[in-house]
Amino acid sequence: AQQVLDSRKEGTTNSNAREISTQQSPKKKSQFSSTKFLEPSIYDYLNGVLQLSSLTADQFYDCFSKDDHHGKVDINDLFDVFAVLQPNLSKERLRLLLGLPEHQDFVDKLKWNMFSKQSELSKDLFFSQSQWSLLNRTDLQAIKTIGSYILFAIESSTGELEDSHKIYDVDKDGIISKEDLLKSLSNHQEKFRESDISTFHSCCCEAENSGRSRVLWLYWLRVIQASRRIPMMALEKQSQ
Repeated sequence: AQQVLDSRKEGTTNSNAREISTQQSPKKKSQFSSTKFLEPSIYDYLNGVLQLSSLTADQFYDCFSKDDHHGKVDINDLFDVFAVLQPNLSKERLRLLLGLPEHQDFVDKLKWNMFSKQSELSKDLFFSQSQWSLLNRTDLQAIKTIGSYILFAIESSTGELEDSHKIYDVDKDGIISKEDLLKSLSNHQEKFRESDISTFHSCCCEAENSGRSRVLWLYWLRVIQASRRIPMMALEKQSQ
């Protein structure tokens, strides 16, 4: 993401400004080059879904609300989305994170506001290692377009999302380089603009070691996968 933003500054700043920028980030390191790299939490996944879907936390809640007053959301509906984001998440764990009593199966607006407030606080952690919040709609659309195609290819081949990083790492060095991505998309590359592929790679693939590369790759694919469920939930709500 940093490289995308940096490229937009070129041509609009003078040589002195570029020199200062170079001094601040001499090697244009990946957003995940920090030694304090963190695994994404459930709140980070929610932030990604909200950003990619262009929704506020309240709008996200309303998509799942079964009444006109937006007063209650079935925990099962929320679990269907969050289980995509975190496959190892249990319903009991989600209930605990939402602060619900053991046998309560609905989430009221107060509980949701407390939960979404925590996601806002988490932006200082996982999200601070990137500049995803600064991506514009064109960038996010590129991520959705390329990512949705990759998800379709994985699902069509009956492959597992967990194993997809190895498949797209063509040269098997543990990191999905831009060359790896171009080769993987070579049969359908004419469908995509090179700028979109570059944006997707910079935001969703680039990291300095294999562990971080895989986490970043799976993070965005899960966010895209979960985001596709939200319009369906809204339509189901309207049909009831």
